[in-house]
Amino acid sequence: MKRILISLMLFSTVVFSKELSFKMRVRDKIYKLYENNPIEFDYKYQDGTSDRMSAKIINTELDKDYYIIEFENKKNNKKTQGKLKKQNTITLRIVTKDNVKKGEIMYFYKENNSFQLLSAILDDNRDFLVSSIKNVDNRKNNVLKLNDDYLFWGNYSITYLKKDFLGLRKIMFIKNKGLEFVKHDKPNRIYKKQSVMQHFNIGIDKIGKNNSLTGAYLIFGLENTKNFRTNYCNKNLELKNDENGVYTADTVATMFGIGVNRTQKFSNGIYYDALAQISTFNRKMRSHDGQYAKSRSYAVSTSLETGVKFDVNSNFSITPQVQQVYHYYMQKSFVDSNDTEMPNINQNIFNTRLSLKATYKNIYGKVSTYLDYDKALNTVDIEGELGYIGKVKDCINVNSSISLKKEVYNIRNIKNNFDNYSIKLNLGVSY
Repeated sequence: MKRILISLMLFSTVVFSKELSFKMRVRDKIYKLYENNPIEFDYKYQDGTSDRMSAKIINTELDKDYYIIEFENKKNNKKTQGKLKKQNTITLRIVTKDNVKKGEIMYFYKENNSFQLLSAILDDNRDFLVSSIKNVDNRKNNVLKLNDDYLFWGNYSITYLKKDFLGLRKIMFIKNKGLEFVKHDKPNRIYKKQSVMQHFNIGIDKIGKNNSLTGAYLIFGLENTKNFRTNYCNKNLELKNDENGVYTADTVATMFGIGVNRTQKFSNGIYYDALAQISTFNRKMRSHDGQYAKSRSYAVSTSLETGVKFDVNSNFSITPQVQQVYHYYMQKSFVDSNDTEMPNINQNIFNTRLSLKATYKNIYGKVSTYLDYDKALNTVDIEGELGYIGKVKDCINVNSSISLKKEVYNIRNIKNNFDNYSIKLNLGVSY
């Protein structure tokens, strides 16, 4: 007769929802367990034999830190119990032994269905939002003159972003509520993301006195993100593991925004560009084990850019620039497919850009420093940009640029040597 031993190991995450339910994966099948409500399943061993098993959760008030999971072999009615710690991760494995073979092991494990989804849930639309605000060089150099009073302009940009970030929230079990996200006092787990962000702007401006431009614009955006976890050793899931960690989830986000703007250039070379924008975001997140979540966010943004153009000669000029951007970002509370609740997020985001632009005929180069303020100075990025502004033919005006931005300092993560960077391509054509 086979003897069944159940041992506990720290390996994968156990989930508790508000109604005290668990998700359990046995090979490629997922079962949901409820308190004192047993479910049955077939458990196959490596030697080809199998047992009919049942499992149920037992909640005891005598132990505040643990629940009990009870297994019963339906062939011999033998019961075995194990402890499930409320706040930690476990793996259950069933080990079989007989007189001929020893230690034939097949893993039976419980998995937190938010575990793979965490890298997506703990991210937000911040990078997508910040990338939507463009400077005047990328936004306003493609214009179609409708008549003597109005101009039409448009711009398309695509950005590849690679970023490492800390999970500033963690899942905690809260009595009578289940699992919820709370602020992390000492975050140390690193998450990674790779995003492709696309933005399309169209706007119309009224030409005022002294060639001032005042108008409104629409912006549409799409972000596709691959989410990764580091320090993730669960090989049973057979997930792709590469230099970024384990690829666990995907996110698709869309945005829509409307804004107003005013641009004024003076004869002495000084200019300013101001805008205000309202945006809304929808994110759909799905992990590779089939868990999902949706979020809705809003943002109010303002930007003020100014600079002065110095003409060295008829072909060459230098323009120092400064741009200050402010975002108020609001993400509404949401729950994932396991009823784990993410609270409201309200963020004040400040970005400062200091640039030096050099223009020779129709080609320009720009070096920029970006300062990102989050309570204190959080990150410093350096960006190099190369662009072309001019006419290809008499009736076609082209404005395009490519830029590389690299994070050089992060006050929270500087010891981790993060390799955060983005590549952006701006395209615009007017006729």
